[in-house]
Amino acid sequence: MYLVCFLTNQHILELEKFGDAEGLEYSDYASRLCKENKHKCFQGSVLDLKKITKKYQLVTIFDVLYQFEKDRVSDILLNVKNLTEAGGFIMIRKPAFNIAFGRHDIEVGTKTRFTKKDFIEIFYE
Repeated sequence: MYLVCFLTNQHILELEKFGDAEGLEYSDYASRLCKENKHKCFQGSVLDLKKITKKYQLVTIFDVLYQFEKDRVSDILLNVKNLTEAGGFIMIRKPAFNIAFGRHDIEVGTKTRFTKKDFIEIFYE
């Protein structure tokens, strides 16, 4: 079983080629669209991940983490880790390196950019 966090409709479609997939979608509209397209999807926030009791082989979290301060990101990722089966995978897409911070970040409300070191600190320390 796979869990897709956000940008769900297209990503669920891709993951369903490999097995069962569910989506977590913040947007009511996107959640309804997924359901209309016969995908398993529920509405919620990454801040609610600790309420999910299932374990997943793969958890994806795309274009979400940059919207939170680093201390919140640590909590979110620890919850993602708890949702992932032993030997499972976590896929993250996020903005990297502060040197690349620009106008687009300001427009979309980027609060945090990340480095590999940031994730190592969260997952391994």
